[in-house]
Amino acid sequence: RDLHSFPTRRSSDLENEAPAAFLAKRHPPADIQYKRVTDRFFAVSGYKRDQVYYSRCNFSHAFVHCVTINYPAREERNWDAVVTRISLSLRGE
Repeated sequence: RDLHSFPTRRSSDLENEAPAAFLAKRHPPADIQYKRVTDRFFAVSGYKRDQVYYSRCNFSHAFVHCVTINYPAREERNWDAVVTRISLSLRGE
């Protein structure tokens, strides 16, 4: 399964799966540049060919809410503030 596609799923499918377990089952690449996992969300980012990817999944009630952003690596500095703002604005409600 591609790390970059996290579908939103019902909790009955997740069986109360924790963010760390959800991420581990997707076999993320070993070369992740950034990884943060809590009991409510995970966020990962890294490089795939000439692209930067950022994925965050929030775990809330009956759902997992995910966003993935991909952009050219050469534009990384331009995107840093945008990705940070989007990430901090996410709510899993």
